[in-house]
Amino acid sequence: MRNRADDNALLRVARLLLQTDSDFSCVLYVEDDNLLKTRPVSEWLLRRLRRYQPRLVNCGDDLSQSELLLGPVRWLRPSREATVSFGRISPMTGRAGYNLHRGFLWRWHLTPFVRE
Repeated sequence: MRNRADDNALLRVARLLLQTDSDFSCVLYVEDDNLLKTRPVSEWLLRRLRRYQPRLVNCGDDLSQSELLLGPVRWLRPSREATVSFGRISPMTGRAGYNLHRGFLWRWHLTPFVRE
């Protein structure tokens, strides 16, 4: 079950993605790395994502190539360090994501990674 800490981590990653690529039309939370279990993002997160992409909606059953797939969030240390995956699985490179950790003054620092 996602909570506000998960949504905050997702927001950090999604904000970067939306600022670099504005072609996303809908967003979906992925619960596992195989992209088999999905569900809509929370209303709280969707409202904040719309600041960067106003026409963004939760995805329905008919997925296109323009959906923003976020998650799962895995906490290594609660509220301090996590990994957040995004996008589809690429047969060549795996699935991309970010390592998040809180640094000085509790600011988030993001480092990209690719999980094979």
